[in-house]
Amino acid sequence: MKGVMRFGKKRKLNPHYVGPYQILWRVGNVAYELDLPMSLASIHPIFHVSMLKKCVGNLSFIVPVEDVGVTDSLSYEKVLIKILDKQVPRLKRNCPVHYGGILEEQQASTMSKRGRGGSAGNKFRMSLGLPVAATVNCADNTGAKNLYIISVKGIGARLNRLPSACVGDMVMATVKKGKPDLRKKVMPAVIVRQRKPWRRKDGVFMYFEDNAGVIVNPKGEMKGSAITGPIGKECADLWPRIASAANAIV
Repeated sequence: MKGVMRFGKKRKLNPHYVGPYQILWRVGNVAYELDLPMSLASIHPIFHVSMLKKCVGNLSFIVPVEDVGVTDSLSYEKVLIKILDKQVPRLKRNCPVHYGGILEEQQASTMSKRGRGGSAGNKFRMSLGLPVAATVNCADNTGAKNLYIISVKGIGARLNRLPSACVGDMVMATVKKGKPDLRKKVMPAVIVRQRKPWRRKDGVFMYFEDNAGVIVNPKGEMKGSAITGPIGKECADLWPRIASAANAIV
């Protein structure tokens, strides 16, 4: 019925039943007196049997009536009591990700590794941000301005998949701008920075302001003697000769 208020609530917010409450004694043949809490002191404690419903379960369990603060938008604040379960989804590359942002050390050590180029399986999976035909800055002092990636070393062919590189990978590149004696030659290079963010095993997302690489020989030794700007920690772990010439490792 429109406008009827039940237990302090009206319209669609009024409840059908409240309780359970303990029966104190029987009043007549068809009525009972209930032990109501103080929050329902304004309600008469004697009810007709047609207004009651039998409680199925633990009869000693008495639920206190608490006023739920409902806002004007018909919403209320939820209070977290206990975490009942957690979920660990697995991505397409079989990499576990824990909600919360940080992987534990033992779980991170069980993540699959990818052997690419000179890494030989010693580097964790990373976001590949430099595909073939990408142009990166040359961060050494050889006189080259930029490097054009031709191929990525240590990667197998796959139909319709463009080979890509990340920090620490060795690529075959050619110099597009720079000294004339360096141009029109295919030479190996190592990626030291990339702009695409990648996730480290401690849960931190890392990225640089530019894409950069350095020219090396097949053994991983730098052709130049200095590096401009910082390099990634993943590159320094795989290429110690490059790490020794870097100003900063992040």
